[in-house]
Amino acid sequence: MEKPLIVFEGVDNSGKTTISKVLVERYNSFIWRKEPTFSTEVADLLNSPDSNLNDAQREVLFLRSRLNQQSVYRNNACLLDRYLWTGLAYAKAFSPSIYTFCQELYQDYHIFKKPTVTIFMETPLETCQSREPSLSMERLEKIRQAYRDTEKYVNTPIEYIDGTKSIDECVAACEEILRKYARNYIV
Repeated sequence: MEKPLIVFEGVDNSGKTTISKVLVERYNSFIWRKEPTFSTEVADLLNSPDSNLNDAQREVLFLRSRLNQQSVYRNNACLLDRYLWTGLAYAKAFSPSIYTFCQELYQDYHIFKKPTVTIFMETPLETCQSREPSLSMERLEKIRQAYRDTEKYVNTPIEYIDGTKSIDECVAACEEILRKYARNYIV
């Protein structure tokens, strides 16, 4: 039986990390990973106007990070903080010259393990910014729009969680999703 790959997506500071970490602590049958595997600060720098890398160079760094984790995803039940939809949305927002390439690449399930389900944390941008005031609303709006524009390319079920709810309520909603898509792993 194929191991589930449960992916959490959403704009920066929408609650992905918090909720997925609570779930992995509660259900030790899963391992937790965050993409990219390098730090969020490095990822933000790579996606900033201050980066001295071109679109292709930047995307290669993100691609290597994803490829290096594929055996982990294929051999373990995983809760994953960001994955292919992020790659596509962020390419749309920050690497337009290679967006079409990423559109094809991140839908190739011979290269990448296909997620079992994608859980999207639907959180108002004002809430996300209040959690991290250094984030600009312009950046958050750009990312949110890129997620909306690329949603049609997500070839897995998408479940939406209201990120304005309490942590306990979000976790409970995610547990219902896990019962639906990964029943054998939440004992």
